[in-house]
Amino acid sequence: MASSSKFMKLHPNVLLEWVYDSENLKSENYQILTDLVTEKRGFMSQEGYNKLENSVFVIDPVVRKYAKVDTGKYNYLKVETYSSSFVQYDKLRLHLPETYSFADNGYVGLYVRVYTYDYYNEKVVDFSSIIYDDTEVGADIKLELNDSFLYDEQSWGKYFSYDIPSIDTISKQRSSSATSNTPTPNSINLNLTQSNGISQSSPIFIEFSFIVSRQEILGNTYYHMSDIFTKSIDKVPEYLDLAANITKATDGDYFEIYGTYGGDNESMDEFVDELNAKGRKVRLEFDVSLYEENILMNTQTYIVEDNFTQKLWYRPVLSFTNTTASIDVTMKVIDLVDDSQIDRLASISLTKDIFKYGKILTRINLENAWKPKIYNLKGNASMVDASLGADINVGDINLTKVNYPVISDRLGLLVSTSPSPTTKYKPMGLAEIIINPFGNTVKFEIAKLDQSGNAVPYDLAEIMENSKLTLSFKSDEEYLEKEVWQETDDNDYDNGVVVYRIEQSDLPTLKAIGEENKRFYLTLKSEKTGIRSMFYSGTWVNFADVTFIDNDGVGGDNGGFDFGDFSDLGLTPDELQALLDSAGSGSGGVGANLNGNPNSNAIVFLDADADIGVFDDYLSDLKVQIYLRKPGGNSDCLTYLYFLLNVSPAVLEDIKIQDGVADVSVIPFCVGANIGAGGAEGQGGSGTNLDRLRDRVTDFNCATAERTRQQNDRNLRI
Repeated sequence: MASSSKFMKLHPNVLLEWVYDSENLKSENYQILTDLVTEKRGFMSQEGYNKLENSVFVIDPVVRKYAKVDTGKYNYLKVETYSSSFVQYDKLRLHLPETYSFADNGYVGLYVRVYTYDYYNEKVVDFSSIIYDDTEVGADIKLELNDSFLYDEQSWGKYFSYDIPSIDTISKQRSSSATSNTPTPNSINLNLTQSNGISQSSPIFIEFSFIVSRQEILGNTYYHMSDIFTKSIDKVPEYLDLAANITKATDGDYFEIYGTYGGDNESMDEFVDELNAKGRKVRLEFDVSLYEENILMNTQTYIVEDNFTQKLWYRPVLSFTNTTASIDVTMKVIDLVDDSQIDRLASISLTKDIFKYGKILTRINLENAWKPKIYNLKGNASMVDASLGADINVGDINLTKVNYPVISDRLGLLVSTSPSPTTKYKPMGLAEIIINPFGNTVKFEIAKLDQSGNAVPYDLAEIMENSKLTLSFKSDEEYLEKEVWQETDDNDYDNGVVVYRIEQSDLPTLKAIGEENKRFYLTLKSEKTGIRSMFYSGTWVNFADVTFIDNDGVGGDNGGFDFGDFSDLGLTPDELQALLDSAGSGSGGVGANLNGNPNSNAIVFLDADADIGVFDDYLSDLKVQIYLRKPGGNSDCLTYLYFLLNVSPAVLEDIKIQDGVADVSVIPFCVGANIGAGGAEGQGGSGTNLDRLRDRVTDFNCATAERTRQQNDRNLRI
């Protein structure tokens, strides 16, 4: 169960909605109020609306006189503070008609109390006892507005809401053994009762009343209530086996909408017959809402009063979208005896078949259409003309699939909290998305660690058979969820590749979320239960918040070296000397204006079999400046050479331990023009043997490297 609501009228102008939400988990400090006169105890949160400042207690039950909780004025009230681990919370909402006014109806506000009984069903235990005073300054901001909806032929457009610990969950906080059955130590169940806990069989009771007057006497505020209405609801959702469904028809371009009980549509009549046998009568209402690119276009309502197994036919009409659409279904089970209501939800997304449901269905004129030749490919790679049935020569036929270009951000993710063995993949929490102001296409390449600790592609096909892998952004108030983008051929579930599209229209919601939370989440959402499990999490940043640095001194000509194609370049000792002279130059070279800087330049040699792409990605992730890179070698060395600028000591130490790194020669900024060709280690504070560097690059070129590689291959074969 994810979320389920039960509706019940408390008054002609007050509609109760109780939301059972298994995903609403909280860990908070809470308070217990004890009335030493009545020996009654009650729960209060320290956050939200169900807290001490809004709580009241009975002064005189006969005249229904109440006062706010204040231990400084009423010495027989005692408040204790506790803390709890994560516990499920339900939500109470009191809906009001969209034009309702307390003052116009002669009321000051409203009062609501939620309670149940102790383990032996003898003593009352409160979970809330609060008021809403409409005359207080700023009281109107406590009422939230919502899209108006119809219930019992009334339009409801605003509500008052707060969270309450799930009374069913609290009642189950018990430790059982062969000799005892007691509340769990330091649990809400124990702290709230100080004895045997709360009842596991009692329902939830809701008291409701309007405040008819407010009175100020000697600095104390008293409230007088109207008649009190009491209702009860179950601690858990009713009819857990009841579900709403929407599926694509197999024999046409339309959708079937229906209910199931116990997973079977044919059992719906049996479900209704059982209710009739208990003296209850129900009807079903299906609200079908069509969304185009997350914009609600229309809602249609279908009423079912008999033949409850029937499947409704629904065909959407899309007016403007050519990317995404969705259909949401709310099945309402309305009890005609007590006017209560239970909702079940279902939804379906439209992506591939979206063009079947356009506003205008146009006949395609094929009179002058080009009729292409269709070829069937045989197993022996020959082709058959489908119209003639004869083999043809395929030597000159080139079959090509042409895609439209899409620029996407590519991120490698490692689904593990362990360090990544390669810079290609970011472990849990370290990947970052840059959100540009025109929307993003993001490609995730997902990997996991095998038994040897190597990163291998994650086979997503196994886990996405009955689940959806969604990209989500959330705050306490906003939620943005994106499904896998289907308008691309880049999705490759078998190799862990998925693509998501963040539209420009999503950016206002994302901006609001970013004020509180700048993390993104990949979650697995069960298609059967709707329950989500976190798969990966990283961070995101707005493009406007990214700082770009112009590295002055490393010009566009890259010192005269071409980074694009260096396969035929060599490096001579004279070139090395020129680099070292530049490294120490104070006139704009790569070592200019760095006096006193602990960083240094460095020359890095890689092994012949090193993975150059991995090393390039590694340097890019660390934002290391590459001034020169060349492949080559000599009779002693087959290698790749990198000349790096302005590298910190910590990064240098990390480079030395990377796979494929053969040698790292540190070039302090003072090396070069101020040290002669014969400078030895330790002279001038350089710490660098220039003769050793010259030996490594003598006759350094690709031809020599290739000969060395071939000789090594022959030696291995011998």
